[in-house]
Amino acid sequence: MLIPSPDDAKSAMQRRVGLVAVVAALVASVALAGRAYAQVLPIQAMGAQTVRGDGIDLRFDANWVEGPGYVPVTITAGQFGPSRSDRQIVIELQHSTAYDRRTVVRQEIVVPPSPQTTTVCVPMPRWVSDYMGQHELTVYENGRRLRKLSGSYISIPPRVNTSSFNERFPSMLFISETAVDSSTLSTMFPDSWSGVSGAGVPLSTSQTVAPSRLPVEWIDYTCLDLIVISRKQLESLSQQQPQAWDAVQRWVLAGGNIVVHGFPADWDGLAVIDELVAPPPSSVLGVGSGLRAPNPGRPNANDTRGERSDGNDTEANNAENNDAADGNAAGGEPQGDDSEADASHGGWVTLNDVEDVRPLRDEELVDGYDLRTWQSNTSQRTPIVQYSVRVVPSDDGEAEPGDAEFKAREDDARRNVRWRLAGLGRIVAVADTELFPGGRPIWRAIIGSLERSVRGGRIVEDRWHWHQRMGVSLLQDNPSFWEFLVPGVGHALVTEFQVLITLFVLVIGPLNYFFLRRRNKLHLIIFTTPLSAAVVTVALMAWGLVADGISTRVRARSFTHIDQRDGTAVCWSRQSYYAGIAPAGGLVFPRDVAVIPIRVADAESSSIEWLTVWDDAQRLESGWLPSRTPTQLLAIRSRPTAAGLTIVPARTDAPSETDAAPASIMVTNRLGTRIQRLIITDLDGNDYAIDEPLEPGQVRTLTQLDDDNFVLAAQAFRGLLTQHRPRRPEGFTKDSSGVFGSSSRRWYSYGAEYDTVSADRSLLERQFAIAERTLAGPPVNLAAGSYMAIVERSPEVVFGTDQAEEEASTHFVTGAW
Repeated sequence: MLIPSPDDAKSAMQRRVGLVAVVAALVASVALAGRAYAQVLPIQAMGAQTVRGDGIDLRFDANWVEGPGYVPVTITAGQFGPSRSDRQIVIELQHSTAYDRRTVVRQEIVVPPSPQTTTVCVPMPRWVSDYMGQHELTVYENGRRLRKLSGSYISIPPRVNTSSFNERFPSMLFISETAVDSSTLSTMFPDSWSGVSGAGVPLSTSQTVAPSRLPVEWIDYTCLDLIVISRKQLESLSQQQPQAWDAVQRWVLAGGNIVVHGFPADWDGLAVIDELVAPPPSSVLGVGSGLRAPNPGRPNANDTRGERSDGNDTEANNAENNDAADGNAAGGEPQGDDSEADASHGGWVTLNDVEDVRPLRDEELVDGYDLRTWQSNTSQRTPIVQYSVRVVPSDDGEAEPGDAEFKAREDDARRNVRWRLAGLGRIVAVADTELFPGGRPIWRAIIGSLERSVRGGRIVEDRWHWHQRMGVSLLQDNPSFWEFLVPGVGHALVTEFQVLITLFVLVIGPLNYFFLRRRNKLHLIIFTTPLSAAVVTVALMAWGLVADGISTRVRARSFTHIDQRDGTAVCWSRQSYYAGIAPAGGLVFPRDVAVIPIRVADAESSSIEWLTVWDDAQRLESGWLPSRTPTQLLAIRSRPTAAGLTIVPARTDAPSETDAAPASIMVTNRLGTRIQRLIITDLDGNDYAIDEPLEPGQVRTLTQLDDDNFVLAAQAFRGLLTQHRPRRPEGFTKDSSGVFGSSSRRWYSYGAEYDTVSADRSLLERQFAIAERTLAGPPVNLAAGSYMAIVERSPEVVFGTDQAEEEASTHFVTGAW
């Protein structure tokens, strides 16, 4: 028997002690992790990441929310060691997935000599799920790759768990100087893998960020669904970080949602939202106004002359029915007569103001699935409605027997939550309640104010989820892609091909044979046959090239809202491209335009790379517009503008008190584009319209229309508005879409189930649906001090190339003045 030496025994003892220590550390970490699940997401999840080499220090700060859109990456660069001059480097961040899909961002940085540093904020597009991990860093100087700096991997944003961004969860930003306790909110969502709710799993799509670390470009907020901020923090941010607050405002105006909490029970101080976030909505079609207070003494533009008619409509028009609860065509007030809610709330709406809505119990629905089914058998998930965590109406709108206590708690919470529109976005105010950690009733009320169901339990509005608000999914197929193709693209020339193939068979067969035989040169048939085939093949290719052309064609569908009172504009445009030969420089957009690809599996190859170069513009250099491939983008812009209409009275006095003449106005076109149709309602509620184009800079005098003629003008306007409505090409089937590429679905994250994305429910299509229903009349009621126009091209729409030839487009503009 071998007897271990004292040294061996000592080593064995040390190994056992080390093993016990490791096990103890693992147990402690698991315990702490479990505790963290019920606690607060740290305000700085993983801190900055630093790369050092080749005489340069690079510090990457990407403490942001996981989600689709742009993620701000702050890069601080400096030199170490002896240096006396600037160094110009190019930083490239590449994000790859297992399916060979890459998002690449390139930024040039001038690095000053030590001890100085320079800081830039780079918007990092996230168009693919981050399931496989991180971003590879490559650094160049004078075209030479810096080996010591390159090859590192940067996590964007810093990972708090192993899951990727998930469309089932909202992306939420908590603006606070200190970490917030979001444990109650986190228990309302199921774990992304097990599907079990109530475990207190911290949301991978939420983050707490200090005001001093907020980005100053509005597109950096496009990955968010919701911002939560206290009233005190809001006031402080607007004063101490005005650029960051301006970016937040523009994001809200463009369709974002913001929750402001910390108001007293009597709602004292609610006017701070009117002053700092957005004034009360007063514009056509229920679209809120801009960012700053309207001119004092201006007549109330919310005055209307009647209500819109009700009725059953298509799904798209049902979207407008839901907006009736948000804001009617007169500008954002609840639909109906002057209700007590209108008078007491000053234009704000509560869930108690909406009919047939009851709150959701936690056990009823989480993320679109019956929790009992999830917990008993996760392999058989039974969907019971179409969307995630929502307020669902009961059949009779009343609480069920035995629910008195539940209903009382929910009613109390609902009384403490109000909301209203701000541009295309929504502001939610919360009073007399501490949100962090808060209780489930108050969070259900907040969620209910962002997505509600009217009529039979069908959801017709969803601001709570990014992919439904945008009408675009980055993780699943987008079936609406095939409804918005450039006309004529991809159409098979069936008849022409049949004629050509018949002629080819006749010529290359019997005619060729008899011709050569008659001249006793039949041996040449071995040359004439392949030569004829080559000629016909080249001819077919040339025909196809000529038929589709070599230019870049674009089809656009845009909605623009201009608030001339404060000089702000918001524009959503869906752009469909087809390039015979792709532009050499790719697509170029301004930095204030958020560009989101609308992807479809059948139109993409298995390998694709999107390269974005940032300088004074956003240059989409490769992968964005491949040749001879249908390509679609969603472009959103929010910025100040001087465009609009100048509208002044043309006549102030009537000829006599007994024989009053119709009112008249003088209109000057300052939109910078031809106006094809225009409807105006002045401050006194008089209606005007044009039926002939109004050129840029042109002045025209309009006379008031009576009700009958105004209805006719509105119907003509509606006809032009619906002329190029998205629809699938005649004869198109899903199987035929494979003509553009292989058919496969490669974007789903493992363990996740998703709602079906619908472009009809996007904010863009909802504006068209509201307008179509409003204009259908009679009566046709628009807001006082507003206008609607169909223009040749919206002043806020930017195409990525000047070479684009536009066709079959619709540009819809509304405005308040």
